[in-house]
Amino acid sequence: MRAEERKYRDQISGTAAPSSFEIKGKKAHYVTFSGLSILGPIHGGLLVLYDLGAAAPNPACTGDTTIRIPILLSSSTRAMTLLDGQIFLRDDVTSALFCLNPATGAFTMSLKGTFVGGMGKLAGATGAYEYKGSGQVLLQDDFGVPFGGFSLETEGTLILPDRR
Repeated sequence: MRAEERKYRDQISGTAAPSSFEIKGKKAHYVTFSGLSILGPIHGGLLVLYDLGAAAPNPACTGDTTIRIPILLSSSTRAMTLLDGQIFLRDDVTSALFCLNPATGAFTMSLKGTFVGGMGKLAGATGAYEYKGSGQVLLQDDFGVPFGGFSLETEGTLILPDRR
């Protein structure tokens, strides 16, 4: 089987739970999600590292979501359940825009990244994607990291390696 390029799309929703911790002096938390992808039902998690000290008004944030909170790192693993078992896909974010309205807790998010492999049928998978979505901050934990619900839509290209 030759290398195959597929359009990738998923719709997920989830929650950023109060699971914050520090990595090199920056605040991070773990986010869980589930939804549907073109490959089947999906669930997984993201590790997100924030630079809360650099949160500030930013012209890239439009409308009511005026504060940009820099995301320094985000990496996720997706598990997709197919008829013949589960397959896994991992990705890393290359750029992120997280905009928050501090008065209402509403936020928007856009993440661009690359698929960097997987397991099972997705071993060696590559490609690029973009998340776009929104959510609602419910509370902040003791570290000041916001948590609450969100929904995101992902579009991109998934390249499966040559299996000859």
